[in-house]
Amino acid sequence: AYDPRTDFAPVINTAGTPMLISAHKDFPANTLQEFIALLQANPGKYNYGHGGIGSTSHLTCVYFHHLIKAPVQQVPFRGSGPAMNALLAKQLDYVCDQTVGIVPQLTNLKTYVVATPKRLEVAKDVPTSQEGGLPEFQAVGWNAIFAPKDTPKEIVDKLNAAGRAALADEAVRKRLLDLGCEIPAGEGLSSQALAAHVRAEVDKWTPVIKAAGVTAQ
Repeated sequence: AYDPRTDFAPVINTAGTPMLISAHKDFPANTLQEFIALLQANPGKYNYGHGGIGSTSHLTCVYFHHLIKAPVQQVPFRGSGPAMNALLAKQLDYVCDQTVGIVPQLTNLKTYVVATPKRLEVAKDVPTSQEGGLPEFQAVGWNAIFAPKDTPKEIVDKLNAAGRAALADEAVRKRLLDLGCEIPAGEGLSSQALAAHVRAEVDKWTPVIKAAGVTAQ
């Protein structure tokens, strides 16, 4: 057991990966509101796949179902990739996944929502949760660099500077943006900003996880 707020030295938040909800092409709903209504009217009928208990793809769907108060069957996979393959084969009804998983398959799926305040440049036709009538559904995966606890500040600062330099590289930026990632800027690149972000994420997700009764398996 460890506490991510205190047991590591935060270095830099490198990229956010907004979450989207996508169904297979033949799923009957065409909008987020139709999708929600269908799940609410048919408790337990539909299923979703995810990359494993506690994964981002799992907890985002847990959060979504918590908001709309609709019970749905879950199908765990060993990673989001196998879940996506099952969705494309119509063996699943839908997934909640990050841009890096959904964006390459946008034309092969029905994508109802991106859980961010603004539309994505790489998925301009996908409405935001605000536009879809569920503004509280906000979820972004994120990737960051941490060092061992008690790493000297000068080392953390040196690593942070290296991370900033990498994220300023045009080839790196283009690759991340093409995948639908959000790249922090300004103070968002500081180690202090990452520490605050971790605390905020723990505060946000802990009650959702407890309410859903999610445990490690």
